[in-house]
Amino acid sequence: MLKHKISSLSLIIIAVSLFITGCGNSLVKGDKEYTYTLNVKKSPTNVTAMELTSTAKEMSLGSAITELKNSGQQIALADETTEYMRVTEMLGVINTQGKQWHAYVNNTKIEDTNLGVAIKPDDNIEWKYE
Repeated sequence: MLKHKISSLSLIIIAVSLFITGCGNSLVKGDKEYTYTLNVKKSPTNVTAMELTSTAKEMSLGSAITELKNSGQQIALADETTEYMRVTEMLGVINTQGKQWHAYVNNTKIEDTNLGVAIKPDDNIEWKYE
């Protein structure tokens, strides 16, 4: 009889643990997702929108570019693992001596070495080839 009570108690503890773990996972899965849109302008009339979905309310511009690259977008980066990371190619268009990719957040040009600037989902984010 005592063995039966102990095994029943063990089953209850296991069931409660599994329930709590399951509930915790569903809360994580229910996190709000935000969409970041980066508009890539090869020319004034050639604009491509790249979208990134994340649970982050804010992220760095460099993180967004890296995530887009890792998701398969055609993006090449120089000095990728340093604070001086910069975009050298987007959608098949490579930097040249005359033109390069420049980032703008809310119509403000971002210095090439400042991809750590914070962006939010509702920001106007553009990459221009100029």
